[in-house]
Amino acid sequence: MGNPENRRVAFFREAVRAAGLEPVRVVSWLQVLGGEAAFGAGETVRIDSPGEDAEVERLLRGVDDPTRVEG
Repeated sequence: MGNPENRRVAFFREAVRAAGLEPVRVVSWLQVLGGEAAFGAGETVRIDSPGEDAEVERLLRGVDDPTRVEG
């Protein structure tokens, strides 16, 4: 679970590929926040930072400026 265009998600996907493992499914924070995400029983979920996406920041914290700390 993370922002698909985020560098951390890209690094993790590359590490999985380099290890010869099955590709991972990326569920975006927007899917989760919109109620569109579903996870299977026994599915392992890696939760990545919701940062670096203005829309996700707005939905999670209720502020348009990601440098603000309230919300």
